[in-house]
Amino acid sequence: MNFWLGNKHSIIEQCDRDAMMRHKRLKHGDSDQEEDIDMSDVSPTQSDTDSDAEEENIVFRQMAHKARKHIAGEWQKRYEKYLNQNMSEKKASKKADEKTKGETYQQFRKLYERFLYDQYQLQEDTTHEKVTDAINEFVSDNHGLKKSIKMALRKHKYLLESYLDKYDNDEDEEEDEEEEEEEED
Repeated sequence: MNFWLGNKHSIIEQCDRDAMMRHKRLKHGDSDQEEDIDMSDVSPTQSDTDSDAEEENIVFRQMAHKARKHIAGEWQKRYEKYLNQNMSEKKASKKADEKTKGETYQQFRKLYERFLYDQYQLQEDTTHEKVTDAINEFVSDNHGLKKSIKMALRKHKYLLESYLDKYDNDEDEEEDEEEEEEEED
């Protein structure tokens, strides 16, 4: 199954496969596993127990953290307001959480929406398909996911660099057109 091409397989199958791989790495170790959070991990499978709480979906956790960070200023204002009303720190914190929950959800939803949009846009891209096929090949050769991604990016460096050239030229052409229009006026 090719995890990276959502148009060829159901999302559920993709998530289950990646979740099993993540579960295996976390439970049985993976020398290539790095501690930083990336956007490729998914939630654990149904067979995971409550004791595996640390295996929660890292991507969603990262998005939730970013959403909370985005509204941190508003949360802090509310927290201080409730403290000034002689609430305990615990109650003030809980009430600030309640009052900012809607804003936090909106930010979380925007982050997830952007992730889905980007992923959907890449599904039909031939360069993306080549890179993800290489990743799948390296993973099936028992390389860790992070290492496989790096190897695939190196393997297809020329394709990715061509995008830089293409988009750099697009910007140059737009600037040239704008300059020509200004000269005509």
